[in-house]
Amino acid sequence: MEPNLLAGLEPTLDMIAEELEDALWECQRSTPLPDQTYRGVLPYTGQSRLDPGILYLVKPEQGSAFPEGYSCVSSRRVSGWGNRLCFPGKSEDAILQQLLELFCRLRDQEAQLNRLVFSGGSLEELCRLGQSLTGKAVCIHDDWFLLIAMSEDAMEIMPPERLSGSNKGLVPRQVLEEFKFDTDYDRTYSQQRCQLWTNAPNSGRCLYVNLWEEQRYRGRLLLFESDRAFRRLDYLMAESLAQRAMLLMRQQKRQRGLQYRNLDDMISALLEGQEPEPGDLRFLLDTLKWQEEDPYLCVRLQSQQEEISEVLGHVLHSDLFRFFPGSYIMYLGRQQCLILNLAKSGLSLSEIRYRLSPLCRDYCLYAGVSAPVNGIQALKQAARQSDIALERAFYRRNEQWILSFSDCALDHMLDSIETVLEPRYLAAAEWFTLLGYDREKDTRYFETLKTYLLLERDIPKTAEKLIIHRTTLLYRLKKIISLTGLDLDDPDRRLYLLLSLRLLEQQRLIPADR
Repeated sequence: MEPNLLAGLEPTLDMIAEELEDALWECQRSTPLPDQTYRGVLPYTGQSRLDPGILYLVKPEQGSAFPEGYSCVSSRRVSGWGNRLCFPGKSEDAILQQLLELFCRLRDQEAQLNRLVFSGGSLEELCRLGQSLTGKAVCIHDDWFLLIAMSEDAMEIMPPERLSGSNKGLVPRQVLEEFKFDTDYDRTYSQQRCQLWTNAPNSGRCLYVNLWEEQRYRGRLLLFESDRAFRRLDYLMAESLAQRAMLLMRQQKRQRGLQYRNLDDMISALLEGQEPEPGDLRFLLDTLKWQEEDPYLCVRLQSQQEEISEVLGHVLHSDLFRFFPGSYIMYLGRQQCLILNLAKSGLSLSEIRYRLSPLCRDYCLYAGVSAPVNGIQALKQAARQSDIALERAFYRRNEQWILSFSDCALDHMLDSIETVLEPRYLAAAEWFTLLGYDREKDTRYFETLKTYLLLERDIPKTAEKLIIHRTTLLYRLKKIISLTGLDLDDPDRRLYLLLSLRLLEQQRLIPADR
């Protein structure tokens, strides 16, 4: 799913305060930035870099240290300029629990809306879901006042006037007359945000959101007030429903009755190497504003623990979009899969690694990074490379949390060797000859040859690394040649020795740190 395409259910501080006031919590708020929205809440632990889209929970003893300009919640007032929300008498644990529940509920509602849209749902299903989420009747009419979708309860509030010879209905004339009487009707067409209509039929009040396709008015979504008065979050939900309604209308127009495949389905098919339908591929590229021949890169991320909590998973998902705008991010089982269009992002491999580093640190993740591939239909290879790198990161379990395929490609090649010979008998026997001689004579010829080859036969560097004189090194090399019969000037022989060394170390047949 592509969250960048859809507005998220991200509340303002006033929305959050109103929800908790409804739960009989006393709230004291200061909102110099009233339109600031939030993706989640995190405890403040003295972080040097704060995110303006996060609400930080500040303990009383931290109040003086919390920087100005950022938003916080607390049990006591926090001084400084910025959005502030205080719950006197409440513990930090209770505040955090309430806010996490609120953000989890909003993310779950957002996920339900997105699943409906990207699974090819209908406008009727959207209205029914809207009523389920808000407890309020929902209906949608087009620019000809034709009712194109309604939830169950909307029929009682606004029964449509039937078109002759059709099962479709128009918005009742009485409704239009009441609307025109209540306000300057022409002016309502210019509204870009959710507005309150205070004289709705049979209801008293309703919210309306105009449906716009670029500069063209396409219709209107209405949310009717019921037993519970409107809250600020209802405005946000109405706008989210309207945006998704507009997307469904565009999809219906584009599909012309064809079965719709969501973006996750299309990306998954590409990752599996399936040949996409030309129309699906074109829709995908147009939606993401990508080019088929662009270079791409795939990153897979997974928690180092057994699993990551649902809340942290959602926060991580949002952070990935913030760190990698214009990318495509989806869930693959317990993993997050990040697909980067390198031409669009303009990021180098080192910059990608730099941006991944704080995420892997803060969320305790391993990341597997593919090599760049040319063309979107090569994503299967990139996905496999990132999967191999991620598997290798879990296998190593060391301080290298971000592993590129190029860092482990040799190990993978050696793992993939199919032969009737056991690794001991596939590798160069000279290594065992030197190991045996060292044990018998208490010499260091194995280490000398290994260091000499790894330092690309650089005599001064090898002598320095081994902490011996140049003359001693030359003597040892001459003795090694005498013992093994090796021709160290032969590049193929040196390559065989190095691959054998890696294979034997990988199989733990020789000491890796010798």
